[in-house]
Amino acid sequence: MRKLWLVMAASLGALVTQPAFAAPPDEPKATEEKKVEPPKPVEPKATEEKKAEPPKPVEPPIEPKKEPEPKKEPEPKATEPKKDPPAADPPADDGGDTIDLGPDGADSGWEPEEKEPVFPRIEHHGYLRFRANLFSNGHLGTNFTDSGGTTRGTSGFPPPLTTNSINNNGQSSWSRADVGDGNEETVLGSANMRFRYQPTIHISPSLKIVSTLDVLDNLVLGSTPDFNFQRADAPYSAYATSQAPPGEQFAFKDSIRVKELWGEWKILGIPLRFGRMASHWGLGILANGGNQWDDDFGDYVDRVMAAIQVYGIYIAGGYDIVSTGPLYKEAFQPFGQAYDLSQSDDVRQGFFAVFQRPIQPEEVEARTKRLVRDRTPAFDWGAYIVARKQKLDVSDASLASYIGYANGAGGFDSVDFVRRDAWAVIPDIWLKLEYRPTYTMKLRVELEACMIIGKVGTLSGSPGDTEREILSGGFAFESEFSYGQLSVGLDAGFASGDSAPGLGILDGQKNFGDGGNANRRITNFKFDRNYRVDRILFREVVGGVTNAWYIKPWVRYDLFESPDGAIGGRLDALIAGTASPEAYPGNHAFLGSELDASIFVVDEGKFHADLTFGILFPGEALALKPGAPAMPTGYTGGQRDPAIAWTLQTRIVLKF
Repeated sequence: MRKLWLVMAASLGALVTQPAFAAPPDEPKATEEKKVEPPKPVEPKATEEKKAEPPKPVEPPIEPKKEPEPKKEPEPKATEPKKDPPAADPPADDGGDTIDLGPDGADSGWEPEEKEPVFPRIEHHGYLRFRANLFSNGHLGTNFTDSGGTTRGTSGFPPPLTTNSINNNGQSSWSRADVGDGNEETVLGSANMRFRYQPTIHISPSLKIVSTLDVLDNLVLGSTPDFNFQRADAPYSAYATSQAPPGEQFAFKDSIRVKELWGEWKILGIPLRFGRMASHWGLGILANGGNQWDDDFGDYVDRVMAAIQVYGIYIAGGYDIVSTGPLYKEAFQPFGQAYDLSQSDDVRQGFFAVFQRPIQPEEVEARTKRLVRDRTPAFDWGAYIVARKQKLDVSDASLASYIGYANGAGGFDSVDFVRRDAWAVIPDIWLKLEYRPTYTMKLRVELEACMIIGKVGTLSGSPGDTEREILSGGFAFESEFSYGQLSVGLDAGFASGDSAPGLGILDGQKNFGDGGNANRRITNFKFDRNYRVDRILFREVVGGVTNAWYIKPWVRYDLFESPDGAIGGRLDALIAGTASPEAYPGNHAFLGSELDASIFVVDEGKFHADLTFGILFPGEALALKPGAPAMPTGYTGGQRDPAIAWTLQTRIVLKF
């Protein structure tokens, strides 16, 4: 009996020293079911020892045939691997009988063998977004009607329709008390939704197709009632029993909008991308792809680009087809290929970028180890430059003479060109620092700065038009420090201004003129509208950060310290001023202050819900002030200061 145990111990020692993916024909530890053949483990033990004496003493006892002993055999064998951990990583359970087997029953190691990816395959990503908003006094109470019956004001947020001219000046058959501002509407509310689907089709390891489709993109609920005054069953909206698909009667867009569609071909490991794709850089003040679930806009470019990596640094470059101008396609033919009719009117653009940041999965994993395990700071950086040029352009007068294609009567022969002679060079830098000195502490500091340098030969289309220079710039700064469940931060930004009247976003003024003269130097910089810093002031009243500076401290608290989700609240306090007060209707340096408070529930990567209350205390820069250079035309009253505005918003997002 003692010899039998020596033989078994020697056999187990030989088994442990075999490679992880080796498959001994008699291995008893692979699975419990293999124990039904007890004689087989005996034979290799004899050959393993290479002793003539042990086999004969082993045969007479025939102890392995004493079932149900083999059923309880795993107990000693399960404990033996635990005594020799260097041989292999321990299994998930303590019995060791759930080891993954290959197709031939061989032991594939303690960890399941990774399966080879299958091609073609599709990755599914996206989200369903629901947003409901209440706005009170978003127009700031500065709206008025000029002598031509046009409603004007100092806010980009429009007043209720019950305040317009036709409902208040006797032009309607109904009285002002019935349909006008006698209704005293003070709060406007609506809800909207979007379903974004972003599938990636992997054709092979070197080929893939990426797309982004928005279904019912920002569709306002209740905006497409199924009725028509010519129908007997539903002549009015009060009779509607259903919602019609967008694009039928009231909506201004299709049910499905394709935002991105591009392909990638890796040539010797170098990715070549081509098609329509989102463009994003740094924090997103210059180029913003609109990939965050609360985004409303997005920079989508028709691009061909490639990128390589040298010693951990990415080098990328590409060519963008910004505008082609009029096209040609056979008239009255829905099929066939269209062609560009002129190269001289194209807007051409190229870009070049050098940056360092983790992109590939292995790079992201290495970054995580560096921050969390090694406790060393991580620094990312990048430089990005864009060059744009256009020689000719279609005149404003002939722009509407063709719709997409210049063919047929009044098409090809009606297109009128003007000299534009425009060019621009746009450099941008981006810096980011991350540091986690302890498990519960985290620091992030991020900065992006940009400039636009350029020239436009003519804007009006007249040969004697004044040449304009472009020189503008801005920066955005974000910082965050977390300690356990508490996070605090300070954000700040600046966008250069212009003394010419107008902001060039929601106010509808292009600021190309200055007091009846041409604005020879255009210096106001505009942040991308997807870069959001508040709920009311820049997002709804101005339309974006331009001709302004802001400082925003904030604090956030999570009830549970978990990377997978959060329940908590956040408070933001923003104060903003003007860079060039002359461009604002109130001609004042103070733009306003805003408080935004929210509570949220987050399941990371799956679910987000929040409720936010924001209140704006507008500054004198948004007042109606007679005599100010940017005062809206047609106002004949005295100074009118803007009133307080507030909003209540909720958002629910399902992600996949």
